[in-house]
Amino acid sequence: MNRAHYDYDLSEHRIIIADWTLDMVEKWVPGIQNDSMRVNSILINGRGRYFNETTGTRKDAPLTVYQVEYGKRYRFRLISSGSQYCPFQMQIQNHSMLIISTDGGTVQPQHTVDTLVSISGERYDFVLTANQPPGNYWVRVRGIGFCDPMRVEDFAILSYHTKETFPPASGLTVAQTLAFPQEPLPAYDDPYPEGIVFNHQTAPCYTPNDTYLCAADLESYEEFRDNELIDAVPDHTFFLGFNVIEANNSLLFSKRGFSHFATVRGRFNTIGATNMISFVPPSFPLLIQPEQIVDENAQFCNVSHKPAHCTDDHLCFCTHRMKVKHNDVIEIVLYDTAEIRQKFYHPFHLHGHRFIVTDTGRFPNDILTDQITYLRNLQTVRRPNAHCPPYKDTMSIPNRGYVRVRFRADNPGFWLVHCHFEWHLANGMGLVLQIGEPDEMLKPPANFPRCGSYQPPLEEAEEEGEGNGCGPLMRCDP
Repeated sequence: MNRAHYDYDLSEHRIIIADWTLDMVEKWVPGIQNDSMRVNSILINGRGRYFNETTGTRKDAPLTVYQVEYGKRYRFRLISSGSQYCPFQMQIQNHSMLIISTDGGTVQPQHTVDTLVSISGERYDFVLTANQPPGNYWVRVRGIGFCDPMRVEDFAILSYHTKETFPPASGLTVAQTLAFPQEPLPAYDDPYPEGIVFNHQTAPCYTPNDTYLCAADLESYEEFRDNELIDAVPDHTFFLGFNVIEANNSLLFSKRGFSHFATVRGRFNTIGATNMISFVPPSFPLLIQPEQIVDENAQFCNVSHKPAHCTDDHLCFCTHRMKVKHNDVIEIVLYDTAEIRQKFYHPFHLHGHRFIVTDTGRFPNDILTDQITYLRNLQTVRRPNAHCPPYKDTMSIPNRGYVRVRFRADNPGFWLVHCHFEWHLANGMGLVLQIGEPDEMLKPPANFPRCGSYQPPLEEAEEEGEGNGCGPLMRCDP
């Protein structure tokens, strides 16, 4: 629907942002001691230049290059694929970005921004107009928020292609030559002006008269507005509190304690949980082998049904599942249980569906423990009203704040709901949302590999004089 707003949609104009660390993830999950869990660099399409703080040197690796032609408009597709806790702040030197899509859903081209912040799992499409004097411009991405002390950023290059483009170096293409720019990278302490900032992870969205542009401020087109979803009384409302539990050795090495944990630094060990349930994955894939669900009460748990060894006020390890009927209207209120204000946040991600955001905010300073009561009494739904909300599948839960979303459960299956920080998910901050019964779900293809039964192709190469012909690549009956 936004086709008239750009001239080109090229596969090479994708921006995949990731974090990079010197450590192996096994150093954190679980429990090998290290100095600190940190981000050491940023990659753009797998390329970056690691800066060594000790030596003050930066690796001379090739950078990603995006080529444009003066006067043309280009659609760029941004994927925020970070695994850790850095929101990514992206700026394109002397250029602005017109947002036209989020998480795969088209939105109206209403917001042109100078700084675009994305959280882990989010996707944005934007239009860049090549309207500056031909030359090379920096695409600048830095980790912000909790990553501010780490001072990590990296660069790509936006290059105008003209007839006067300088000749490539001997034996290299133009793009390969551009990937090794001669001019020095901008200094970290010489940032670009922020200008209009979009989607800052700590912005107090929906606060009256605020000047912040948030992801939920985007608007879909009127024909995508779902009034029945917006106006419906939800069939189910779930309150999900994201917990980060500091675990001492008495818990980690208790009879039921050692399931998963991460050592963030020194003796600081953490376990992720939702409503004080740390998710233990099932031993088989639910969607393709549902016949192995033989005792739901024994195989699954939730806040109202926990194993006998769990109590209300203690961390519980089990396969957390919420179950709803096909086509129910579901409202989920997600909130951060942290007691202190900081630059941390949780990127919430829902598989299999897209939702609309109806409210978001932060708790008052005096609300420290009884968040659910506060949220139940908070009846003001400041969105969507006349607003046509965008459809998203990833949303930031503000530190000491909340997000209220709703969606129609129209895709039967077993779907993961989780924090998009990989080590939070690995440590239990997630759950399964079951929609409908197995007989309503799509069936796997015939001969689809099954957990526990897959056999690789076997070569039948029998040679004379080798008995029954059994070789190292063959399975032989006794």
